[in-house]
Amino acid sequence: MAKEEVNMGAPCLSPAGPRIGLAIARRLAADGDSVTVTSRSGEPVQDLAVVRCDVAGRRFCRCGVRRHRSGAGAVEVLVATGVTVNQLLALMSEDDFCAVLDTN
Repeated sequence: MAKEEVNMGAPCLSPAGPRIGLAIARRLAADGDSVTVTSRSGEPVQDLAVVRCDVAGRRFCRCGVRRHRSGAGAVEVLVATGVTVNQLLALMSEDDFCAVLDTN
């Protein structure tokens, strides 16, 4: 999609994970979109709005979306990056394996 076709200033919701989610959020914000990031801790993220939300739980996701909507309006762009544990399956703990399945 060409840049001129994108609705600039769109309300966006993105995970604030340490890698791809945060990079996408920062890029959207740099392009002029209104970005809110989700964070398990709810700790501030420089230059971005934050809502406390653990994406592993459906109830928490609903709450995060409601908080975003109360401040920025309806979500027009939702970034879904999932979760991973950088480990071979055979070496992954049961808790890590369940967290990956539950979230994704």
